Amino acid sequence: MWRKVGIQHASESVFVRLCYKLGFPQQVIMRREIVDIDQILRNQMTLSRDEDRMMASGSSREGFRLKESDVDVMRWPNDHMVIWELNQAQNYDLSRKTLIICDCSDSPPGFSLLELLTPTHRKYLGNACIRINSRLYVSSSKYRQITCSKDVPNSKEHGPCSSGVKWGTEYDHAHCLACDFWPPPASQWIDRYFDKKFSDEDKLLCSYHMKTAVFWVIQQNTIPHWHPQNLLESFWVCFKLILKWVYEGVCPNFFIPENNMFLSNIHGEAQKNLFIHLHEFYEKGITSLLRIPSIRSSFPSVHLNPRQFVATDVHILTSRVLLEVTLFHELFVKNLPAFNLHRCMRFFNALEKLISSHLTKNQILILRKFTVTVLQNIAFMLYNCL
Repeated sequence: MWRKVGIQHASESVFVRLCYKLGFPQQVIMRREIVDIDQILRNQMTLSRDEDRMMASGSSREGFRLKESDVDVMRWPNDHMVIWELNQAQNYDLSRKTLIICDCSDSPPGFSLLELLTPTHRKYLGNACIRINSRLYVSSSKYRQITCSKDVPNSKEHGPCSSGVKWGTEYDHAHCLACDFWPPPASQWIDRYFDKKFSDEDKLLCSYHMKTAVFWVIQQNTIPHWHPQNLLESFWVCFKLILKWVYEGVCPNFFIPENNMFLSNIHGEAQKNLFIHLHEFYEKGITSLLRIPSIRSSFPSVHLNPRQFVATDVHILTSRVLLEVTLFHELFVKNLPAFNLHRCMRFFNALEKLISSHLTKNQILILRKFTVTVLQNIAFMLYNCL
């Protein structure tokens, strides 16, 4: 009983510490709402054929603000579309769209050949193609090499992304191709039921493996209720699933389970050593989590007095001043791309559609800020024309 109470209080302390580090729920929601509007307007203002569309992703897009986090951005050409079947081509104006078809017939789960069906006017994509039996296919390795420094000079390849540091912040830019259709290999994911919302061998595991474990634990309803009191216990369940995967040598991708994410680097001797290392940690039990420095620092007093009360009500822990400071900062750092009169007209077209939709008070504020900015730019452009 004493042990359980101690774990619960430690979980509460870690939860509060995470809120202060990542953001309280109210802050996270506020940031997401503002980014939603920012993304919609940016893409509405870049609709010309030669422009790329962009979408923020990663922890920053989800409303978390970590000093050590990088900025993740996906970019894709506005006039190229990926299809899965030839009859899907009828949905597009071929004079304005370049079509690429996916062929998964001879590829491992989660992978595909990309065949260029219609000519592309984008030189970088054409240079990334290779010819196989009179057909043109997009080479992922050549595409990464060519697009690596396309947007930011001196970027370096980092997995599927181009990475570097800009204005003191690390970034990962993923150059993608868009598709309007759900991938057939991931079709079973749509039908899954969710009733919740929600050393060298060490380097073999990455955060994406843990995120995948969290998704599967939620999917399998292993933990009926997620709350601050069982945060560490929930982590322990995820850790045990990772341990099982390492033992079996299989980490199923959440969207395409047939894709084993351990296939490339966790096998043989590396797999054996990683399992031994993780199993040693497992044998120490859940209380071993309390010795991890980043967790232990969250509850120095609770560790000494497990019965000490820990407030976890986020409405009590957050102040109006904190939320207003957060709102001001998010509004201040959001700016629209460079203006011309044509883009200004696109902005007002997008604004008209957004006004008729259901908006939160935070989204209304960011729209007001952007509207004032656009009107100021129009005034300066018209003045310069005199």
